[in-house]
Amino acid sequence: MIYIGFLAELLLNISQLFMVLILYRFIVGKYKVHYLIEDILISLLFGIVGLVLDDSYLILFLFMFLIKEAVENHSLKFNLEKAITMVSVLIVQEFIYFCAMYVSRLIVSFVFKPVNLNELGNHDVVLVLTTNVIDIITSFILIHLINDQKNKIDELFYKIENFNVRKQIFILILALFLSYQFIFGISNFQKVTAKIQLSIILTFTLFTALVIYQVILFLKTYTMRQENIDEKKRNAQLNEYLISVEQQYDELRKFKHDYKNMLLSLGSLVENDNKDQFKNYYQDLVNQDIVSTELKGGLIAQTDKIMNDPLRGLIIQKYFSAQNKSIQLELEVSDDQFKIDHDRIPIIRIIGILLDNAIEYTVDTDNKQITCAFVKTQNTIEISVENIVDEGFGLSRMNEFGYTTKGTNHGNGLTNIRNIIQQHDNLFFEKSLNKNKLVMTLLITEE
Repeated sequence: MIYIGFLAELLLNISQLFMVLILYRFIVGKYKVHYLIEDILISLLFGIVGLVLDDSYLILFLFMFLIKEAVENHSLKFNLEKAITMVSVLIVQEFIYFCAMYVSRLIVSFVFKPVNLNELGNHDVVLVLTTNVIDIITSFILIHLINDQKNKIDELFYKIENFNVRKQIFILILALFLSYQFIFGISNFQKVTAKIQLSIILTFTLFTALVIYQVILFLKTYTMRQENIDEKKRNAQLNEYLISVEQQYDELRKFKHDYKNMLLSLGSLVENDNKDQFKNYYQDLVNQDIVSTELKGGLIAQTDKIMNDPLRGLIIQKYFSAQNKSIQLELEVSDDQFKIDHDRIPIIRIIGILLDNAIEYTVDTDNKQITCAFVKTQNTIEISVENIVDEGFGLSRMNEFGYTTKGTNHGNGLTNIRNIIQQHDNLFFEKSLNKNKLVMTLLITEE
């Protein structure tokens, strides 16, 4: 055991927690300049607490973080996605810090050549500064790697949310974090040497990595299985849809075949100036099924304009979901080749939530029509979902956490959208209400 002084320990605690906050804010996409002062104050406060609680101050920090999230959500429940991110960052930062401390100890020992650990402790400030430098360099390398893998990280969170295993994942990584704290606490209490402590930490980290790998492998396997099931379902629905369109086309062809005879009949009535019979005959034509039937083949033509397969599949899937509930979903696409080049996973998540909300609300209304529009300008993409709402619809209350018009156990859709928007600087969300028409719009700007 190396005993370091009061000032060195305070500096170590502050820098460690400050790097935790930087990593966390970078991952959730909320690192702005005004957060810098807040992070410094939080690090200073808990750094002082760490002088009393030792490494356990991180447990207190996590507990206060979860309370803060619950208060901001106006609920006893906190955001599991943010909680998973914070606990993961704490685990990674603790491992980086421990390895940095061990490497800095080797460097200081090589430079100053101390006779024993007590003499090494005399260089505690140099030891801490070296540890901080290694920690900062390693953390920024990690930030660069995270930035390169941002889409894969978003995809992983999407799978966790889609399979509804966020609670299980949170419990798993929380147990890993507490296990790390237990190992550090017991090692310090028993005055275990650094080499033995390093061996224990590396062994436990290897075990942790294997567990995480198994979880990711399970999610990938389950995803592939679910995608195959969904693809078969979409193919069956699409086949049914194409059969319906083909039947309507046959009816239209038959109508076209008889069109000439109809015109001849009308012509003879005009020549004979028989207005009453002309009106009756005209009304009979209007009442024909082929004339009054609305051809639905337009949706296929519109979806063909969408160049992103997952997005096109989502629209077709939601179309059939709406059709099964007697709801008409209309699609409008501005460009012949509409393509989204970045942030596709969060965009698909948001569109899915908006369409689900519109479908579930429209089921109980008289006007069963939803319009989904894709509009692309030079630097902006607008994706909007429009549906009719009842009188007295509370647009202002939609900002409240858990507010829903769909009954109990819903109401988290808009909260999830807000969380996704906060993590991406190029995504914006607008909502408007005009003459009972509710329009929810996702704006995508160039990064």
